[in-house]
Amino acid sequence: VSATIALQSADAVSYRWLIGEDGTALGPIRDLWNPVCFGDPGKVSDPWYACGPADNGGVHVNSGIPNHAFALLVDGGTYNGRTVEPLGPTKAGHLYWRAMSVYQVPDSDFADHADALSQACLDLLGVGLVDLVTGEPSGLALDADDCAQVEAAIEAVELRGAPGCDLGPLLDTAEPPLVCPST
Repeated sequence: VSATIALQSADAVSYRWLIGEDGTALGPIRDLWNPVCFGDPGKVSDPWYACGPADNGGVHVNSGIPNHAFALLVDGGTYNGRTVEPLGPTKAGHLYWRAMSVYQVPDSDFADHADALSQACLDLLGVGLVDLVTGEPSGLALDADDCAQVEAAIEAVELRGAPGCDLGPLLDTAEPPLVCPST
């Protein structure tokens, strides 16, 4: 009798993108490579797209969509009829960090996220990127082909697509009262 014990599933790429895989109570709770495995959408038109208020505008369930875009940019792949060539973790990490830290605000939606990614790629064209672990120069820089891959990932997960529901405003639209001390 022989047996093989492995920590990875048959799909090592998907295993790499599991969240909470070491949890003893629940096990994995998300798969960024294949979000539908755990009932999360991988693209805007997926039937798992959360529309109700219970998910605060879909910030938990629907996070599978930008998470999947990031995984595609790191490792590359074909999804939803679009092929994305891999950028690797350094380029994708810098790209997402710039998009989130410079262009996005608390009520950014997926279309805003797509625009932020596109602009971040343009901002970083030819800029020497530091290694995410060491902080030393990585020898990598984004080029025009990398920006084309960003657009392919955006199309693959339909970031600019309209969801099948109206989520309504996520923030209170009423102006706060002006509170000033009287003189």
